[in-house]
Amino acid sequence: MKRIIPFLFLFLLGFLPSLSAQNAIEVTSTDGYTISILLTPVGVQVNTPCPNGYNYDIVFDYDISFTGNNIPAGGLYTLQGNLGCGTSTLFLPLDNGGGTGQTSTTGNAYQSNCSVPATVDDLLCAELILNINGPGIASQQIDASSLLPVDFIAFVARNEGKAVQLDWSTATEIGSDYFEVQRAQNDTDWESLDRVYSAGDSNEPQAYSFLDEEVVAGDVYYRLKQVDLDGSFMYSPVVSTSFNTISGFEVFPNPATDWVSVTSSEKVELLDLTGRMVLSTTDVVRSGDNRINFHVAELPAGIYLLRSGSDTKRLIVR
Repeated sequence: MKRIIPFLFLFLLGFLPSLSAQNAIEVTSTDGYTISILLTPVGVQVNTPCPNGYNYDIVFDYDISFTGNNIPAGGLYTLQGNLGCGTSTLFLPLDNGGGTGQTSTTGNAYQSNCSVPATVDDLLCAELILNINGPGIASQQIDASSLLPVDFIAFVARNEGKAVQLDWSTATEIGSDYFEVQRAQNDTDWESLDRVYSAGDSNEPQAYSFLDEEVVAGDVYYRLKQVDLDGSFMYSPVVSTSFNTISGFEVFPNPATDWVSVTSSEKVELLDLTGRMVLSTTDVVRSGDNRINFHVAELPAGIYLLRSGSDTKRLIVR
């Protein structure tokens, strides 16, 4: 079942934990054999590139082996997976007879925001469920999410007075050493703020926090560099907040999930990245203190623009 991946649209991921940081999934049959499954995401296959969003699949290296007695000559009856990336579920075909090679998902998921990098982390690929059935192995589903990089359940930034409170949590950790908290003013020039040491190896949810007390005015971006004990590392999704007060135009919270409050004496418009107006002050009720509340819970997650007068600010909807 080895698949040939078109080289032109394959973006290799350089920031994944090494193979040694993983523990294989093992299933033992009542017939006396054991199957060992090791899957490593190695890249994203972009099938339809931007500028109008992109379709993608995730590329995996696989190492599937049988040991013990009564190993079935025809392999397992069923061996396949489903990979959750954000709100998309992608089918992952696997070689039920064992072996090593490369395969990819077949869901051809769609990402509407071209500013989201084509990486396993930024596409929020965090859940992997295997379906397995064979001689001496009852049909079952196995949570194999531990085969993915450190699984970030959440990473949020919120304003606390003149500081920014960062909170994040992980579902699983394998060979993790520490998180390096990084900040940028323009989403590209990153500086290291501090280290927060991690649990190391854990199958239980872990919670972490960091308070940035040296924030400057404007849009502020944060990410986590998660470093393993063997020195390999990966990056979390990017989050942002804003201390903008230019021309009385204030936005809170940012990122937003349900409502976003905007303070401005001028007309305010909410645009998508193509410039199409999604909402404006004609759609909402303005309070006496020039505060406008936009309901954004029904909007697709992504990056939007808030425009008031000559000022424009970036809004992240999650």
